[in-house]
Amino acid sequence: MDKNIALQAAINGANYLANNVTSEGKFIYKRKIDGSIVDDGRYNVLRHCGCIWAMNNVNKIANIGNIEIATDKALIYLVQNIKLVNGYDIGLLNDNGKYKLGGNALAWLAVDSFIYSRQSYEDSKYLWWNSTKSNLFNGLFEFIDLCVPKITSYIIKKDTMKKTKFVSEYYPGEVALVLAHNDNYYNQTIKFIKQIELTRDNAICVQDHWLLQALEILHNKAGIKNDTEIMAYCIKYSSKIMQEIMKHIDEWRGRNTPLACRIEGMISHYKMTNDQYTLKWIEKLLEELLKFQNNKQNSLVYGVFVDNGISRIDYTQHAIMSLLRYFKLWSK
Repeated sequence: MDKNIALQAAINGANYLANNVTSEGKFIYKRKIDGSIVDDGRYNVLRHCGCIWAMNNVNKIANIGNIEIATDKALIYLVQNIKLVNGYDIGLLNDNGKYKLGGNALAWLAVDSFIYSRQSYEDSKYLWWNSTKSNLFNGLFEFIDLCVPKITSYIIKKDTMKKTKFVSEYYPGEVALVLAHNDNYYNQTIKFIKQIELTRDNAICVQDHWLLQALEILHNKAGIKNDTEIMAYCIKYSSKIMQEIMKHIDEWRGRNTPLACRIEGMISHYKMTNDQYTLKWIEKLLEELLKFQNNKQNSLVYGVFVDNGISRIDYTQHAIMSLLRYFKLWSK
């Protein structure tokens, strides 16, 4: 697959998201393929964060003005939903009256990508956003203290600050990715990931694209440290997850988001192993993914990724990241 085709598809998706940021900084959450808005009263701030993350990653490469302006608006909306507690050094992301482990993780990734993507910025802005990122990181440990040792992903109700019974399979992987990004948390990242393996993935591994990306980063850092034991561990755990992905491959082909998420994770596995069989599948699945993108120019939904006639923002966000990660494979 041509890397530039992948990049252009990612740019078109990011432009769609940028064109669907409202004046208050929210995304138009869902549309039908004809462009009409679907308003069911729901808005997921975690997916809002994921879109910022994807758009900033595109803009780091493409540097497109309208995408930058749109992400600035969306970031302001994000910050308005961060609650500072305990002396204002702990930040918790409020999603419809609930604080979520995955919410803090994705908000951190969104703010981190903002700092990463800007070519230049004033020192005062840099310090302010770094402080926001630090607050969100501190907030993660409010959840981790509750979740360990089981690594189940509780949601905390805003009004009572008590855990709910809801469990998400993917929140732990999102946290692992944030920890892996932080250079001073190498040992903590290892401990957290091993805890996931011993608990959530003890019997059957979750097909967790977030965790695969965390394992890739940890593998890279272990290489720098010449920590061959952890490098081997990352590949072994990644291979277990890949076995589950390939075992169930026909169950999620034909759907946009499950396809895009698996591709994101498979790229991480390929980068650790250089496995050519995995690469062939990545390229085959990317070709399938592109069929979900609307390429009718001059339409409200140009560049969007659609599943069953509906375009929700996270459908496009995950597709963008899988395409962009493929582009980066060949753009060193």
